[in-house]
Amino acid sequence: MGSDYKVAPRSEDYIADVAAACRKVRPQQHLYRFDPIDFIENVLMVEGVEAVWKSRWIQPKGKLSLRLFDRASKWHPPAEVTFEPTITLHFDNNFWRRAKLGETFETFIAAHEIGHILLHDVNAKEFSNEAEARISFRRSDDESAEWQAHTFAGHVLLPTHTVGKIDDQDRLAFLCNAPDQLVAERLATVRKIKRILSGPQAEDYCTGCGDLAAVTQGICFDCERKRNRRNGQTTGT
Repeated sequence: MGSDYKVAPRSEDYIADVAAACRKVRPQQHLYRFDPIDFIENVLMVEGVEAVWKSRWIQPKGKLSLRLFDRASKWHPPAEVTFEPTITLHFDNNFWRRAKLGETFETFIAAHEIGHILLHDVNAKEFSNEAEARISFRRSDDESAEWQAHTFAGHVLLPTHTVGKIDDQDRLAFLCNAPDQLVAERLATVRKIKRILSGPQAEDYCTGCGDLAAVTQGICFDCERKRNRRNGQTTGT
């Protein structure tokens, strides 16, 4: 975590798929929690980055190295990733110790750094420190290394299906061991999706037949009627 960098654009759907791959490759001891330290030590450092996610746009990175250090001051970033000569995670000793104990903020930092490890490479271009130059340098959030890593942390700690199922900020924060602000962000996003899917009819492509029509919850009236008939139900005319 530190300076922002311009990177290849990645959509939130793409980042969510990477996060889901992490959970799939390393099933967790607890139903809802993702342990980034366990993932770093037993997957990235043992099996390598490509055991989790491969991209034809990124050169293979191999196994992750870990270098623990002591921050010179609180103003220095507690963690960062470098890619040359080999991919290395640099992590402050005290933060690493607290992350291993499951402290919430340090766990989030570790998850954030996994996002950098999986999504980025040596071709990242550092942003200018001047706000005006930074805005012109990056056309959109999806080109921001920090936005991508933050979005990854949100999805790996708080998967959409979990957020939709529990839908309670305090319970999610406890069960998923995630910071309150991150939980609030994910809840707002998932609730917005649910409102759109359950909202009034709108013209869109039907997920059943593919035709452009008035749809409710993604399906047109004809497809809904056919589905209800198959299920032994009836609908109004």
